[in-house]
Amino acid sequence: MNLQAYLQSAGHPSEALEQLQKVLEIDEHQVVAMVAMSMIYADRGDLAQALTVARRAHALAPWYLDAVAVLAALLRRSGEGGAAMPLERLLDAAQRIGDAPAHAIFHLLCGHVDQGADWAVKALEERDLSISIYLRFVVSKDLKASPRWPQIAKQLNLEG
Repeated sequence: MNLQAYLQSAGHPSEALEQLQKVLEIDEHQVVAMVAMSMIYADRGDLAQALTVARRAHALAPWYLDAVAVLAALLRRSGEGGAAMPLERLLDAAQRIGDAPAHAIFHLLCGHVDQGADWAVKALEERDLSISIYLRFVVSKDLKASPRWPQIAKQLNLEG
C-alpha cells in the first residue's frame, strides 16, 4: 500500500494506480486504497471512474472523513451539487483535531487551492501525519505550483 504513495510522490501516478489495483485484488474492501485511487482518476480527468470508486469507498466507510471529502468534491466537480450538499454539511461539521486533512483534500479536489492550503497548514500545525502523505499525492499538484507552497514546504522541512 505504501508503494503507491511513493510512486505518486515520485510523479508516477499510473504505476501508483497499478499498485492500488493490486491492493484491491488482495482486499476489495480497502477504503484507503479506493480514496487514493479516486484522486488519481480525478487527476487524469476520468471523473466517472473517480466517482465510481469514491462512491464505493463511501458506501463501505461512511464514517471515514477522507472518503466523505473525496466523494463530496467529485460530486461537486461533476455537477451533482445537490448530492454533494449533505456530504459537505457533514464535512463542515467535522472540526475536531485530525479532521483538517479531509478539508484540505476536499478543497484541493474542488480546485480551491488557497482554502486547501489553509487546511493543510492547519493539519501541519496539528502535527497530523496524514497530510504529509496527501501533500505528495496528485491531489496536491496545483498547491505545489502555487505561491503558498514554499510556506508549506518549509513546515514539512522540504525546502531547498
